[in-house]
Amino acid sequence: PRGQNGIPVLLVGAGKLGATFLSEIRRFEELNLNVIGFLDDNAAKVGGYIQGVPILGDTASAEEIILKYDIRKVILTVPQP
Repeated sequence: PRGQNGIPVLLVGAGKLGATFLSEIRRFEELNLNVIGFLDDNAAKVGGYIQGVPILGDTASAEEIILKYDIRKVILTVPQP
């Protein structure tokens, strides 16, 4: 896939905003980002996919996932109140 060799990125928030970020990251290849997966605290979402990208776990498992996948950037994609 495109961006496969880009900087490994984790998106936090597997909602509409996260899906939009993923689409934009894919649209702008010059960003050189490779979205490895999402984190979300809604347990019902974990194990699912957004546009083919897995929802890997919740925020409590962030450190483990960051180390496992050699994540270099974390982008918060949760709406602010």
